[in-house]
Formats: sequence, structure tokens, C-alpha cells
Amino acid sequence: MKKEEIFKALFEAVVEMDEEKGKDAAQLLVKENHDPLEGIEGGLSKGMKVIGDKFNQFEIFLPDLMMAAKVFDSAMTILKPHIAVGSEVAKKGTVVIGTVKGDIHQIGKDL
Repeated sequence: MKKEEIFKALFEAVVEMDEEKGKDAAQLLVKENHDPLEGIEGGLSKGMKVIGDKFNQFEIFLPDLMMAAKVFDSAMTILKPHIAVGSEVAKKGTVVIGTVKGDIHQIGKDL
């Protein structure tokens, strides 16, 4: 299978909130020896961008956002071990994340 088709499957899995499809596509990406970083950037991240845009436009709501994030996370669990040591990703900026001390609600941080 061409890598672009696998990227499309990863993208669709996130947008459709289909965890099994995401896992299957991630496993196929690894099996076909394609670069996991390209799959993350070309499929998963693009899908999350669409989900974020839909959330901002009130087309979907928090439970949907969390389901899409779960699909992303499940695929990442499969892809992470196959990312080459020393692989460089273009740095786009710095992100600072935190929660209020003692606050048990960390959903914003985890998303």
C-alpha cells in the first residue's frame, strides 16, 4: 500500500474517531517500513487539526474531541517505538504546559 493511502487512513481514523482503523493504519505503516514521523505529520496531526477546527466552530463537542485524541494516542503508542533514535523534527516553537497545584482535572493538559 502506498504511504499516501496509509496517511489518508490515519487522517480518516482521527476525523471519524475510529480507534480500530487508526491502530490498523499505524500497524500497516510500520509493517510497510514507512517513516512513522511522516505518518504522524501527514495523517494523525492533519486529522487533529480538522478536529480542532470543528471543535472551535462548535461542530463537535468535548466528548468528540476526547474520542479523536484517543485515536491519536492509540496510533502513537504503535508508532513511537519505531521512530528512529536521533530523528529530527522541525521545531516550530515552544509549548509550556501545566496544571494548578492540587487540581485533579488535567484534561486540558492531556489533550
